[in-house]
Amino acid sequence: MSTRPTVEIQIDTGLLQRLRERDPGKTDREVLETLAVDWLGEQASDRTEPSSADPDASGDDEMAPLPEGWGETATGEPMPNVVAGVRRSREGH
Repeated sequence: MSTRPTVEIQIDTGLLQRLRERDPGKTDREVLETLAVDWLGEQASDRTEPSSADPDASGDDEMAPLPEGWGETATGEPMPNVVAGVRRSREGH
């Protein structure tokens, strides 16, 4: 597992408790990282043109370049090609 630099933050106790309830069993770090990744993903999709957001539009399974720091999962494994996985899943129906 790779070690990544961390930053100490302060967060409202009540807000953190509500976030913990969304993802029971996760550490505080995992809860906040999940929230950040979800939010960043939404921000990226808001800026994507509809034609390029459709995984079936190109028919290409080649993985697009990822932003710096997104090349690995939290456990250090290579980031999976989610678009190709969704396409394979759709083809199975």
